[in-house]
Amino acid sequence: MHCYAQKPFLSSPAITMARNLRELLLNIDKLPDQQSFTMNPTKFTIIESYVQFLLNKLKSSSTKEAFVEELRCNNDNFLEIGLPPNNENLKDNFEITSEVNLLKMEESSFE
Repeated sequence: MHCYAQKPFLSSPAITMARNLRELLLNIDKLPDQQSFTMNPTKFTIIESYVQFLLNKLKSSSTKEAFVEELRCNNDNFLEIGLPPNNENLKDNFEITSEVNLLKMEESSFE
């Protein structure tokens, strides 16, 4: 009987994503409820390096509050995104207008 090397079922990027997702799920209780942070594009040019940096911060933090404080202290690496108050009803405040209707509107409507 011949033994052949089998090709992995998952690709390398899929395996990396699965590992990252596992780390995220193991530490999900540390993610902030209200504050949102995103990558500072001037500090990270490769998304994968940002993901690893963020996961390392998440794993090394003991609590949700410690994680948020860690992100705030590293404000060069992260940008805090402020959410509007009562964002659940945010979509109710928007109205979609077609381009044709926009062209028909009077200039004073845009004030």
